[in-house]
Amino acid sequence: MKTLVLATTLLASTAALAAEPVLYRCTHGSEFRLIEVQYPQGTSVPCEVHYIKSDGESSVPWRAANSEGYCEQKAAEFVERQQGWGWQCEQPVAVQLPEVAEPEQPVKLPEEAQPEQPVQLPEVAEPEQLPELEPELEQ
Repeated sequence: MKTLVLATTLLASTAALAAEPVLYRCTHGSEFRLIEVQYPQGTSVPCEVHYIKSDGESSVPWRAANSEGYCEQKAAEFVERQQGWGWQCEQPVAVQLPEVAEPEQPVKLPEEAQPEQPVQLPEVAEPEQLPELEPELEQ
């Protein structure tokens, strides 16, 4: 169990340097708990540990303004406590989407997709000009 906390703390600390949220999902039957370390400013501190129950109840049991790694450690310890109470906890893998590179040359449409002739729009008549009215003065 201590090895799990150490490994989890190391993983969480690595994520904290990148300031990406650390999320644990714990389940027990049909119930679930989410334990998430959030970084409101996108940096490793300040941080907050959010605890969310399946019934919608949520709280922020820990916060840190200056101590890097504090929130990650508290979250990992809380996960260990949840497991001691019979909950199954895991840290879902974050999906990293690859960046799409810009094409080096403009994309050329195939011949069949090219219009044969430029499209001509019909001419639109100018709107009729309304005469200007002078404001009436109240007497």
